Amino acid sequence: MSIKDKIGGMLQGLIEQLGEKVVLDLVRRFITRDNIVSLLDALFDKIEDLVMRSDTKMDDKLVLPMILKLRKTLDVPDND
Repeated sequence: MSIKDKIGGMLQGLIEQLGEKVVLDLVRRFITRDNIVSLLDALFDKIEDLVMRSDTKMDDKLVLPMILKLRKTLDVPDND
């Protein structure tokens, strides 16, 4: 079973137990700009760490500039 299927099953169970309006309210409260920015920052940090630890330098030249551009475009500061 994939992670997508597991999450879908968990959400379906929550909806059945709590009701659709309650679950949607919880999701709306969780999905804030600050939470999304924090998640993206953590994701970008992880990718940057993996790229910098790799032996090849080609990914440094390709991936790191892309992440910088994404950070700038999406307004996701690097909060290390």
